[in-house]
Amino acid sequence: MINTLPLALLRIRRSVIRAIMLSTLTCLGVVASAPHLSGNAPHLSVMGQPAHAQVSKQVASFDATEIRNYALSVLDLESLRQQRSSEIANELNVETLPAIACHNPESIRDMNRDIRAMVVQFCSDSISVVEGHNLSVGRFNEITQARNSNPSLQEQITEELLNLQRDSQASAQ
Repeated sequence: MINTLPLALLRIRRSVIRAIMLSTLTCLGVVASAPHLSGNAPHLSVMGQPAHAQVSKQVASFDATEIRNYALSVLDLESLRQQRSSEIANELNVETLPAIACHNPESIRDMNRDIRAMVVQFCSDSISVVEGHNLSVGRFNEITQARNSNPSLQEQITEELLNLQRDSQASAQ
């Protein structure tokens, strides 16, 4: 099927999707390290190292199912991030949140107990989102690392995000 959208509109959509991916991945940064914040959850690791620190020395290959699951995770994580960011900003009575990172307990140390609990819950829910799309946190982070250095993979993910967006719009009509 030939796409009837003007080229400029497609470029804008791709830019928006890339911005969503970057925003989500920057906010979550380290989905794997969220348990550090709660103090009672197990530490996720791969071969004794934090999952987010694992970087493959060889080029990883990802099948179409993993790319789709990754894209689904990214979309759901962005939705979760926006919702929780709004809730936390409202609770703090600010328009812009301070830098908060799941892997860095220092980023929430000075916040009140209720806000810390909200952030810990966000980080925990982020892990559930990824695992709910049949990816381990380690594999999600591997794809993220590879995406950052592999333009072909980045394009595959962007295309999958566009397909998911089209499917969502078609089912909404």
